[in-house]
Amino acid sequence: APPWSHNSQTPPIVSFYSFKGGVGRSTLLGCVAYALAKQGKQVCILDLDLEAPGIGTQLQAQSDRGLLDVIIDYIATGTINLDGCSAQALSFGALADKVTVIPAGTVTDWRYLEKLARLDFAAQSASPGSPSPVHRALSEILKTCKKDLAPSVFLLDSRAGLHDLGGLSLHALSHIEVLVARKSEQNYRGMELALQALARRNLATLRCLMVHGFAPVRNAPSYRTETEAFRETIYDLFSRHVYTKAR
Repeated sequence: APPWSHNSQTPPIVSFYSFKGGVGRSTLLGCVAYALAKQGKQVCILDLDLEAPGIGTQLQAQSDRGLLDVIIDYIATGTINLDGCSAQALSFGALADKVTVIPAGTVTDWRYLEKLARLDFAAQSASPGSPSPVHRALSEILKTCKKDLAPSVFLLDSRAGLHDLGGLSLHALSHIEVLVARKSEQNYRGMELALQALARRNLATLRCLMVHGFAPVRNAPSYRTETEAFRETIYDLFSRHVYTKAR
């Protein structure tokens, strides 16, 4: 379950996930953050794409430390220290103060790779059946951000592919999943695995949005055929792996 149950008094946690990279996931997250900021919402973005971070650079939010540093420190000490880890989204201009970003870390420093290797080891060292150290760390980070930053909504930019962090953002951290895919066989096969993972959750509380990345514009000759093919394929995958279990 997510770190807290969602109701009108608590900020929703929204994960943006894609099996393949290059489908527009981070760009979509940035657009959603901007739209929410224009509505007066306070947005907190966490970059979970630790192997290929980019949302901090995209939104011009640079910090001295990052999410990777906080996770590693928590695993070692059991405490959360967010000092120097957050920055405002300067690319949003006058709306920058509405959007706080916690980047993955300082990628230009070679020590980032060393920390990433330590994280991979920690994620595999949990005892069977118990939450992994990374799971516990991310839960505590979200709780601390909720208390210190008081956001209206959390947006999580998850890593592409199948891995511990992607699995956590899909299974155990978020209230709403935004799945992004393009019309291709690789995307469909990867999304099929993601849906099987989602179906392991309590389907009574599952909230999921499917986004057709790089869809043709409405006046393009291929718009109708491509969007219909995408929707039919995705509906078939949901029917096989989600809807049948929901019944």
